Amino acid sequence: KILASAAIGRPIAAKLRREKTGRWQEDMRKKVAYFGQLPFQNPEIGKLVCGILYLCEGSKYPASDAMTFGNSDPYIIQSFLTLLRKYFCIKEEKLRCRIIPRWDQDIDKLQSFWSGITKIPLNRFYKTKPDIRTKGKVTKRADYKGVCAVVYCDTSLQFELQSIGEIVVKNG
Repeated sequence: KILASAAIGRPIAAKLRREKTGRWQEDMRKKVAYFGQLPFQNPEIGKLVCGILYLCEGSKYPASDAMTFGNSDPYIIQSFLTLLRKYFCIKEEKLRCRIIPRWDQDIDKLQSFWSGITKIPLNRFYKTKPDIRTKGKVTKRADYKGVCAVVYCDTSLQFELQSIGEIVVKNG
């Protein structure tokens, strides 16, 4: 009888827990929503966010002498590029892109997808080769679009972004 009652109650409890978690997440998103516009309203905050993002996901000087920022999340790539374009003096024609796909992914579709996200034309994409480590393994996430690496060959910009992130982290 106890086991039968538990079997009836588990799905109900799981549903209630999902609903409670959903409400909690929505409340939290409303509570922090004002942060979303700060980087776009204040240039210092915009540069700060861009520098911290770069410190987390960018290539570091002196191991690399080009600004390379990579991630598989389209929103992170898009946000980084929006802040970079808005608050740093860059030449659009110097922006390049590299896609790192899994072995079983369609490279042309991925390049078209990332070109739309980055607003970098396909003729400025580097030649793409799939990650050999994924050969023979099926991509499990249907929405996975590989890693997009945005490249800008400018050591000064790279070091500026890296320095902004480092100064925040070291003084925090």
